[in-house]
Amino acid sequence: MSNYEDPIEDVELPELIDLPVYREDYISQERVDELCKLAWKEQPYEIKRMVFHERDHEGPFDRESGYYKGMAIIIDFIREEEKAGRIEPISMIAMVDLTYEISRRIRLATGYEDYKPYGIPIADGPEGPFPSIGQFDNWLSGQRDKEPIEVGADGEKIYNQLCREHPEVMFSYAEERQRYLLGEAYVSRSAYYRKYLPKKTNK
Repeated sequence: MSNYEDPIEDVELPELIDLPVYREDYISQERVDELCKLAWKEQPYEIKRMVFHERDHEGPFDRESGYYKGMAIIIDFIREEEKAGRIEPISMIAMVDLTYEISRRIRLATGYEDYKPYGIPIADGPEGPFPSIGQFDNWLSGQRDKEPIEVGADGEKIYNQLCREHPEVMFSYAEERQRYLLGEAYVSRSAYYRKYLPKKTNK
């Protein structure tokens, strides 16, 4: 696969470094190591794409779309391996942690310092309970005592509905944001909002 927007011909595939995982609540060190090796072996172009975009910016807060495109292709590849029965199933939150671990290894190989998630988890686990929508961003950044923001009735309704119907999506979305990632949960949450949030019409 090639992309004229990503001139990575001069990018070398970095060595896959050994790195202790940030946590093992949803995916083990052994499984992370195994799947990282698979990504490095089968998706070297996308690893190099992510290297190129990581080194081209100031850090995880400054990543652009090319970085996330590489990540998305790697996620799609892993899901295809899962569907084919070649690897064991991976939950959405486990995929968040896996992509975070891939990004940490790429970041260190690119010469940047390691980084930890900002804020604190918005819930004890993927089942919630979750804060109100007005408090969501405050909880995301760890400011639970901060005054809630005002949110429209439609937005509040869809948020509550998503938390109720697909709690793992909301929990994983928060965890992605706290790790400076855009992954499956971001895509799923965006699709849900597009489906259910009333469209504004000009009259």
